[in-house]
Amino acid sequence: MKIIVSYSFFLKLLFLVTVLLCSIALVRADEYAFKDSVALEEVTIVREAKRFQAGAKIIYLNNEHIASVNDESLENVLKQYTAIPIKSNAGSLSTIRLRGTSPNHTSVNVGGINLNSLTLGSSNLANIPAYFFEELMIQYGSASVVNGSGSIGGSLNLSSKLKWVDGVSVNGKMSFGSFGKQFYGAKVYAGNGKFESVTKLYYLYKKNNFTFLHPPVKNFETGEFIRVKDTQHNAAINNKGVMQEFGYRFGTQKYWRFMIWLEDDWHQIQQNMATNLNQPWKKEELEDKHIRIWSYYKNNSKKLKKYIGAGYVFDNCIYNNSDDPIQTKRFISEGNIEYAVYKNGMLKAGFKSEVISPNVYAYEINDVLQYQTDLYTSYLHTFFSKLKVSLNLRKGFVTDFTVPFTPALGLSYPVMIKEDSRMELKGNVAKSYRVPTFNDRFWVPGGNPDLNPENGISYELGGKYSLYKNKVRVNVLLNTFYMDVEDWILWKNSGAYWTAENVQNVVSMGVELQTNVKIKFNRSDILFGLNYTFNSAERTESRNITAAIDRQLEYVPYHTVALYSRYKLRALTFYVNVNGVSWQYTNEEPYNILDGYVLTDVSVDNIFIINKKHKLKAALYANNIFNVNYYASWNYAMPRRNIGAGVSYFFN
Repeated sequence: MKIIVSYSFFLKLLFLVTVLLCSIALVRADEYAFKDSVALEEVTIVREAKRFQAGAKIIYLNNEHIASVNDESLENVLKQYTAIPIKSNAGSLSTIRLRGTSPNHTSVNVGGINLNSLTLGSSNLANIPAYFFEELMIQYGSASVVNGSGSIGGSLNLSSKLKWVDGVSVNGKMSFGSFGKQFYGAKVYAGNGKFESVTKLYYLYKKNNFTFLHPPVKNFETGEFIRVKDTQHNAAINNKGVMQEFGYRFGTQKYWRFMIWLEDDWHQIQQNMATNLNQPWKKEELEDKHIRIWSYYKNNSKKLKKYIGAGYVFDNCIYNNSDDPIQTKRFISEGNIEYAVYKNGMLKAGFKSEVISPNVYAYEINDVLQYQTDLYTSYLHTFFSKLKVSLNLRKGFVTDFTVPFTPALGLSYPVMIKEDSRMELKGNVAKSYRVPTFNDRFWVPGGNPDLNPENGISYELGGKYSLYKNKVRVNVLLNTFYMDVEDWILWKNSGAYWTAENVQNVVSMGVELQTNVKIKFNRSDILFGLNYTFNSAERTESRNITAAIDRQLEYVPYHTVALYSRYKLRALTFYVNVNGVSWQYTNEEPYNILDGYVLTDVSVDNIFIINKKHKLKAALYANNIFNVNYYASWNYAMPRRNIGAGVSYFFN
């Protein structure tokens, strides 16, 4: 109880600090002139893929945000700049809980490829190198109308940019840190202004031999509580990958792109604290190998805009060097056309189709083909030059399933537009669904081929206030949401083994606050941002015998907060980042509850200009500076204070 009260006090303190900084920014606005861009932007119009989703909450993180994160995984980008709950261990497994949903309910996309495993249904964020990408778009809430199956909670959309260089541009990076961390990465751009080749590669290794404290145990002889100090064993990580991209511009609005991404992620499966203490020799390992190919052609040079894309994905999971296959293959194609209708309308129609083949040792049925096709049409209209209304209709067809029809309606309206400020209100209602994974259907024992798709509906209402006054920029985003998911799939203990069933209905609701303030001085600037989420996610019905009805779901904290700040003085930049969560249930019983925690990271970097073509950036960082002993998964240790340094080289 003490910890919960303390954490509540911390949230109140952060909110007061945010209000104070916003007030200071407004008071000093008359003294400074605005020249720079905001650190966290909401994008609904300028991104083509999101243009037809008026009212949906979509935020955008650019290369500056991604490059400022010292740990190169997607997990840490999200922790630093969003208030999205993430369940993780010491770096080998990380899964997302967007708006109270499970990891299976958020799609992670690169181009037309959904990176989520077709056997497990989710992505391991720790294995996705943010270093390869320059943009991250996060759509909150039901995104099935755009991405199809598996986007009930939302979607993460990663993309890379071509520079269209005339010559060669090189970026190299290496960093070293505590617990044997090593990172090496390089990006090489070469082109003639019309054709460009981009080669990206990275190598990451962590020994993960950190020390930690076991939970307190009572000494019955003395009556005191003692904590055993231990060192994590057999939790090493070794990830590496290479991405090759080609692009060709036929004109300013007409181009072709191709990508092949080879990824090899190996890690020792972290043992829980009890096993680590009593069986320090125990080892397990898991290796994921991926081949991902994507190519597309886009022509926006005429009134009728055209897009066509195709790809191939091969995923191979190897447990303990076993020859037992866990593999899936995908062939993907998609296309769409856009056409301006009337004076203020835009119509879009398209399709996405996948042919999927699993090869898994634990399935009775293999070498079968699953066909999955989605047809969709979207319409955007602007009324009175202000009110934007979007209507999306999507219908899926999946082998052996009847997939629900998923419409979405969104509205956005600027209630105030002034020379230096703007306020906009928006709302959205959308249907969503998720088809069961191959493991849910075919795993022996326990798979259930008679499962129904999960079926959801979400409602969202929000607003954004922006102030651009002199050298000050302020953004405040506030969103409320309500989501109802039926036929939620759960693996339940049937006695002899676990089985997959549609056993529960879940209702998730909450409030999301995002603020940022940026003040520009003559030779420096200050940036402050706060993201906060309150999320209530409960089972309202369950066909499984459980004590957890009308109670918060496992690993979904009520409160999640991320605070980021930056002070930049010429070439020198200081960062302070804070993130924390409140207590969490870890199972359906009223015990094994994780305490809340707050972590603080600091870093500093400096850019050294060698000449017009060459420059270096040196960085130092310290994570968890207060040496908090915390747990993000029940009975799994997490690293305490750790430090590191890195250097990046840029050539243009």
